[in-house]
Order: sequence, then C-alpha cells, then structure tokens
Amino acid sequence: LEESQRVQNVIDGLGYLTSVLCMLGIIGNILNILVLSQKGLLGSMERMERSAHLGLLSLALSDLLFCILLVPRIWIPKPDEYYTRNFALFYAAYSDGFINIFLLSSTWLTVTMATSRYLAICFPLQARQVIGMTFAKLSIIIVFIICILFNIPKFFTWRVVEGHDLYCRQIYQLENGPLLNNVVFASAYRW
Repeated sequence: LEESQRVQNVIDGLGYLTSVLCMLGIIGNILNILVLSQKGLLGSMERMERSAHLGLLSLALSDLLFCILLVPRIWIPKPDEYYTRNFALFYAAYSDGFINIFLLSSTWLTVTMATSRYLAICFPLQARQVIGMTFAKLSIIIVFIICILFNIPKFFTWRVVEGHDLYCRQIYQLENGPLLNNVVFASAYRW
C-alpha cells in the first residue's frame, strides 16, 4: 500500500504541474493575442507578413483554448456517480474530444505555417503569388474543420446514463460509449 501511495502522489504531482504549466500557457497566449492584435491594427504589413501574422494569431488562440480546457482536469473530481447534470459530468464525458481538437489544430497550424515559410524561402517568387490572406484564412479554416472531423469519434467515448442509487436518488454515470464498445473501430481510430 505504501508503494502505491507513493506512485499516486507522483501522478497527482504531475497533474498539478500540468495545471501550473497550463496557467502559464494561458497567460502567455493571452499576451501573444494582445501583442499580435495590436501589431495587426497599428502596422502596415506586406501580404505574406499578414498571412504569417494571422497564422500566429490563430495558433495562439488554439493553444489558449487547449490550456483553458486542460486546467480543470486536475481540479474537477471524477466520481463514479453524479447527482446532477453539471459541468463536471459533461467535462468528464466530452473534454477529451475538445482537448484533442485544439491539440491537433495547434500541431497542424504549426505545420501549415512551417510549410508556408518553407515555400517563401525556397520558392520566393511563386510564394508571393500564392501566400496571402486568402491562403491563410483558407488554410486555417481547413485545419480546424479537419481537426474537428477527425475528433468526432472522441465524443462517443463515453455516454451518460441515468439511473438510481440505493436511496432512490437519481444519478448519472458514465458508461463505455460506442467508441469503446467497438474494439475494431477503436483500434482503427487510434491508428
């Protein structure tokens, strides 16, 4: 029992560390959004610079939402039974889907921006014709749509079931949803 308690303490400590890092991420991304917004309003930028600027702004927003959604993970308890349909119940059921959307979108926005920069450096004449605000907006929208579509199955990991406890009080519980009940689909989705 003593060894398992030490392991649990380490896991809890990592959860608190993650929460602190996310709080710092929230502050940093808010500052990024403020600075990028001010620069966008005040400065005159070239076409490709505005495109990169919009990419950085969308990346900061995606990272901010990821951090905001991850912070409650350590602070909201996960009981076996919920007595009301409250935030904790819905967070336990659906937070993984939203967290994955913003984690994936942050990754792919970074890849999109890196690809744009590669094109701008290696093919500057052609990039000037392609990379602009239309390209930036379209690529950001496509990234978010694809990230949402790829994460739809995550919203079916759990399902909320109503029931009653020993005292006939109405309770809500999380049960395996369609994603966890279909082993083949779950494995294919993971891959």
